[in-house]
Amino acid sequence: MNNNHPLHPGERLWRAIRSLRCFTISDLRMMVEIERQPAINFCRALVRAGYVVRESVSRTYARGRMPHYRLAKDPGPNLPVEIGRA
Repeated sequence: MNNNHPLHPGERLWRAIRSLRCFTISDLRMMVEIERQPAINFCRALVRAGYVVRESVSRTYARGRMPHYRLAKDPGPNLPVEIGRA
């Protein structure tokens, strides 16, 4: 993956989430160019903090279950403080 991004991965993920509003981990990985597990961990932190809700789960042949997420609370363009640079 390309590591020539000026922003921290958490900041890039947050911008992608705000842009997409509804998304999957695969959507984020395509937009942000990040590995799967850091994207999953970031989404879990956002769910715990109440910024994102898990809407549904679809089944895929390649990965099994694929959760769909929705941005529930948007405090603005800056990464929420309690999420930090996860």
